[in-house]
Amino acid sequence: MMYTTFILACSLIQTGVCTELRDTLGPYPTQEQCIERAVQMSRQIAVVLTEPHEFSYKCVKGNNT
Repeated sequence: MMYTTFILACSLIQTGVCTELRDTLGPYPTQEQCIERAVQMSRQIAVVLTEPHEFSYKCVKGNNT
């Protein structure tokens, strides 16, 4: 099974405004690699956003996600 990384970025200024992003480099063979990618993605996304956001992630397990 492989893991696909998803990030949820929610604005800290505009309540209820969230964006879900799916990694295009994966999937990854281990959950640890998926989590590492989530951290990397969050850092990269934070650089381009114009307002503060809160990030969460999920690693979805599947054959061909």
